[in-house]
Amino acid sequence: MEIEQQVSETRDVYKEWLLKYDWEWFCTLNLPPRADCARAESKLKAWRIKMGIKNHILIAYMGVFNTVPQPHVHLLALGKRNKIGQTLLDILPKRWEH
Repeated sequence: MEIEQQVSETRDVYKEWLLKYDWEWFCTLNLPPRADCARAESKLKAWRIKMGIKNHILIAYMGVFNTVPQPHVHLLALGKRNKIGQTLLDILPKRWEH
């Protein structure tokens, strides 16, 4: 099998899998210089927990850790509807950017 065909098939599988979810936010989270994947996950977990507690919402995410040009995470996120019917779409992202 040609490499181009393998890449195309892999892309299609990822696309199909990612489109199964109704993602509500796309985030890029910058990290301090020389941060590694473990530190990124630790900061991401703290961010998610703090946001979840503050907004009474459960948050699921899928992310990719990158180091170029500086450490950062690209994140797709969705929230389980809370008791008052809110999801991440109802929460102002500006509050959580910092």
